[in-house]
Amino acid sequence: MHQYVYFSISSDVMSFEEIAAKISIKADEHRVVGKERHKLNPSHPITHSWIMNSIERNAPVDEQIGSIVKRLRRHTQSLAELSRHKGVKATMQIVRYFDNTWGQEEKLVKIDGLEKLPGQHQLLGWRLDAETIEFLHDINAELDVDEYN
Repeated sequence: MHQYVYFSISSDVMSFEEIAAKISIKADEHRVVGKERHKLNPSHPITHSWIMNSIERNAPVDEQIGSIVKRLRRHTQSLAELSRHKGVKATMQIVRYFDNTWGQEEKLVKIDGLEKLPGQHQLLGWRLDAETIEFLHDINAELDVDEYN
């Protein structure tokens, strides 16, 4: 199993530099999507994304989200103001691959004499605490979960 989390602010009306300036946070990475399509069809928007990645990929999802929220929390007001602009979207993105060969293997260990059965991967299941839900609400962020087998 392999999983990772990132937070993005995407816009088809602001550049990556404008997004970064409005929230005063350095991005871990940025993306520009749609440049080639825009050249062929100018009505197709170019989307700029400011991205903050979780520090530890393959940690439990709730821990990854918590590490991102901790980095963002002191910027709640500027994130909230920015995400309410038309053409700007804030997203907490969770990506999980259940059946792959390059992720974390399931740990089948005995605990107190009990044998763990296959299919109970240690990375299955996650939760959002009320504080995280409130933060995502305050900054008008969506939660997008992609899961692949």
